[in-house]
Amino acid sequence: MRVFAILVLAAALAGCSGEDKAASQQEKGAAGGAEKAGPVAAVTDQNFDQEVLQADKLVLVDFWAVWCGPCKIIKPHLEALATEYTGQIKVVALDTDKNPAISKKYGIQFLPTVLFFKNGEIVDKFVGVKSKEQIESMIKNHLTAS
Repeated sequence: MRVFAILVLAAALAGCSGEDKAASQQEKGAAGGAEKAGPVAAVTDQNFDQEVLQADKLVLVDFWAVWCGPCKIIKPHLEALATEYTGQIKVVALDTDKNPAISKKYGIQFLPTVLFFKNGEIVDKFVGVKSKEQIESMIKNHLTAS
């Protein structure tokens, strides 16, 4: 039982490898990357520069995919933080399967990956699952550094 728990934890912390895409394409089904509703806006290869690089506040970009289990774990954390920090930060999500150019540009190999942008530059990042409190601590560090 202890070995099983360790394996589950290791898998969650490691995130999803981009190499899993081909095997998981069939899992998309009807959910096939529909835009995320709520406080986290969807961005694309086409509007990334305008929505992220030209933003006047701290922007968290969640690189995710429909087939990625750990992505589903951090999604509610990012949504809650986007609501709690409305006006101070912007949280967006980029579906890596539908937007390969931006994913390639930033060398995204594992999901979820969250990049923090400020004034068009990457100022922080994390890969895999983090708690809401851990993500919030990272946000606060960048808001107080302003």
